[in-house]
Amino acid sequence: MASYTYDDLKDGGVFIGAFSGSMDFVIHNPHFCSYFTLETVRNEDGYYDITSPINTSGSFGSLNNVHDLITSPYMASFVINEGTGSFDYTPNNPVLANTLYLRATGNITLNANIIPSVTPSITPSITPSITPSITPSLSPSPTPSMTPTPSSSPPP
Repeated sequence: MASYTYDDLKDGGVFIGAFSGSMDFVIHNPHFCSYFTLETVRNEDGYYDITSPINTSGSFGSLNNVHDLITSPYMASFVINEGTGSFDYTPNNPVLANTLYLRATGNITLNANIIPSVTPSITPSITPSITPSITPSLSPSPTPSMTPTPSSSPPP
């Protein structure tokens, strides 16, 4: 689990590493109200364009003591009430290293836990199927023959 202090999160913020799957965030806010933002790095002109990664397009869930979520494909921001707030985020696309940073106002601290995605492993299993084939064979059978056998004793 990564931990970030107010000094990490203030001003320009801090980059997070690459991840896919989901990430759990737990935010501690000692003040009345603070703001927390996930933001994609902008291009050299300070904008987002077709080459910008779409890092905040996904699902935000398990919202606890956070509200007023505002999202775009490149940013997501929350209002964090005093106390401890939490949420989880699962991006639609893997987030590349150094393309998403975390920023905050107020004297908040943050714990972030990446939960790796689990890709099911499928091993093909081939079971040969043998279907017996019966081909009838018809051949003429010998016809029984009867040959009378003479009796050695005369009939009475």
